[in-house]
Amino acid sequence: MPSEFVDPYIDPATGVLRNLVGAQTYDELARAEGEFAALRTGELFEQGDLHPTGTLDDFCRIHRALFQDVYEWAGCIRIIEIRKNIEGSEFFLPSTNIAMGIEWSRSELMNDGLLRHLDKRRFVERLSYHYDNYNFVHPFREGNGRTQRVF
Repeated sequence: MPSEFVDPYIDPATGVLRNLVGAQTYDELARAEGEFAALRTGELFEQGDLHPTGTLDDFCRIHRALFQDVYEWAGCIRIIEIRKNIEGSEFFLPSTNIAMGIEWSRSELMNDGLLRHLDKRRFVERLSYHYDNYNFVHPFREGNGRTQRVF
């Protein structure tokens, strides 16, 4: 009989993601994530050297910058399969396919010229398409949305 899955990112004592801030509840963790991610987002833009082109390295660098204060695994791709915590939701791309998924998403983005020189309507259409592609990959255990928005 197979054993029950144990999420290596979860602290078994609290049931909350293992974290560097000592959060014992998801509310505490959400507050810490929000504060640190906002601070680090500002720092990224102040530094002015953020010029991502959609590579896995770009996403890992952004994720690490945003969540380095909260998670030891910040900037590391996930090693488990995840989905939204909603009944009937589908899983995101399998963890073994993350690098390939990011590369495919990037090639699609490059085919669209990084969305440069598009009129507003076309820009919104293509941005939605690319955002959805990257979102399906969901390379990290937590923090994918904020990482994508900075990207």
